[in-house]
Amino acid sequence: MTLATARKTATGAIATAATDVALDSGPLRLTRRGRIVVSLVVTALVSALAGFLGPVRSAYSREEPQRVEVYQVQPGDTLWRYAEQITPEGGDVRDTVRQIQKLNDMDTPTLYAGQRLVVPVDE
Repeated sequence: MTLATARKTATGAIATAATDVALDSGPLRLTRRGRIVVSLVVTALVSALAGFLGPVRSAYSREEPQRVEVYQVQPGDTLWRYAEQITPEGGDVRDTVRQIQKLNDMDTPTLYAGQRLVVPVDE
């Protein structure tokens, strides 16, 4: 066999081997690095979906509507003192303070002159 014939035979064998590999329909096998990349992509997609959907919250509604009015805070007013004025006789001032804070989404009981408060009205 001549050198040229040997090269043709080797080239043909390599081409045939490459074709056999390309046509092999066996299971997909990932390297360790490939598995890490796939898991990171899946984690990112799940996180993005969870962020898009946001937390699920259930709606809550009182059985009876709460009557309210707006009060404008005067200089020197404190939440406790105002709650004492509007708490029904025999009621707990602490409950009124908590209710005012909840209605107005207040983190602290601090009031400012001119501030408007939504306050409960007892019938």
